[in-house]
Amino acid sequence: MHGLGLRSQDGENLVLEYLRLQKHESELLYQATVLDQNDGATISFKLNLNIDSLYSFENPAHDFPQKIQYRFLDHDHLTIGVLNSKEEGRTFHFIRQAPDPEMQNLLAEAPKAIK
Repeated sequence: MHGLGLRSQDGENLVLEYLRLQKHESELLYQATVLDQNDGATISFKLNLNIDSLYSFENPAHDFPQKIQYRFLDHDHLTIGVLNSKEEGRTFHFIRQAPDPEMQNLLAEAPKAIK
């Protein structure tokens, strides 16, 4: 599964990061490639299977974030916590929207390294 992190500026969507969920052996990894960070390297976060109330992808060796947590509130609402090891950071709130063809085009342009 692939995704994008975007920012809207002057009526245009700017890609900030490429995201991917990938199974590697017996682990589920959340992989983020942030265009202007980590020299463009992809950072992996492993799903913590010991938490059943949310999906917590963790990488304690990464500077920030060390945890990316997805909590589904209902069918149309989602919160994402981007946190350090002390559970400090930012929370983002999302509401489901209809599919946007422009987003599909941006995802199709993703670097081959994350596909």
